[in-house]
Amino acid sequence: MRIAIIGGGVSGLSLAYYLQQQGIETAQELEVTLFERKATLGGNAETVWVDLGLRRRPDRPDEPYRRWADLGVNDVNLATYHRLKAILTEIGELERMKPLQNTESYFSRDGRIAMTNDADLTRGVSDPAHELSRADGGQLAPLARVVHRSALDLIEAQRVTPRYTVGDFFDGCVAEPAEMLAAAAERLGIDIDWQDPELPARLERIRHTLYYPRISAMYFADDRGPAGMPLQAPFEYYRIQEGGRPPTGATSSMAPSTGWRPWPTTSPTPTAMARGYASCATSRWRPRSAGAG
Repeated sequence: MRIAIIGGGVSGLSLAYYLQQQGIETAQELEVTLFERKATLGGNAETVWVDLGLRRRPDRPDEPYRRWADLGVNDVNLATYHRLKAILTEIGELERMKPLQNTESYFSRDGRIAMTNDADLTRGVSDPAHELSRADGGQLAPLARVVHRSALDLIEAQRVTPRYTVGDFFDGCVAEPAEMLAAAAERLGIDIDWQDPELPARLERIRHTLYYPRISAMYFADDRGPAGMPLQAPFEYYRIQEGGRPPTGATSSMAPSTGWRPWPTTSPTPTAMARGYASCATSRWRPRSAGAG
């Protein structure tokens, strides 16, 4: 059987891979040709170098400033996506992945840095004076963990409906912090002074500085703002995509050092121009009885 696959992106490569597996498992002779117009495979899952101009520093000569950028998704929560982890393991890509380095910056409306979190960035460049762990004398970060855990508990216990919004949740936290958050604080082993007169203001800062900007940037955010969104929307995302970790911490993700190439080591590489495409790869799988694997 002769099969042509147009496009060497993730879909085309996956199809070629599973056809290969089918040919091996069914002892069926297959001839698969993959056509790709670029000189590289992977489609949008590609890592490129970006020229940012010249880097200027005092008492040093100017030098080119280049950074790499992933054009596709560059991290994944392997604790959640079990099938993806299995296929990465099967094709030998999992061992090439590296722990995710993560940093976050939060800005005020006038453009000033409000705070940063470089806890998971081994080569951080942020000003330590803005570090989240130091905000409000070190009281903001643990309170944010409690808020996040409390929201996740509501979602996981199915105690809220889509009518219960992000705004409703934070309004409740500000109005009755002990009632809303005490169980989560006890579960996390975090001591909170529920009589602290600054607690409502601290919760408002968590709402408007940490959560609302982050939720507003989500691809499914409501144009009317985060307050009116169902609490389930962003926190189900946190629970599934980020393994339940708060937005002030890194996910249990792994990121490749180069563009993801889900192509078995036994598969062919681009060899020639063909029909207007920059590369063309052909491979044949015959039954083992014919002397080929």
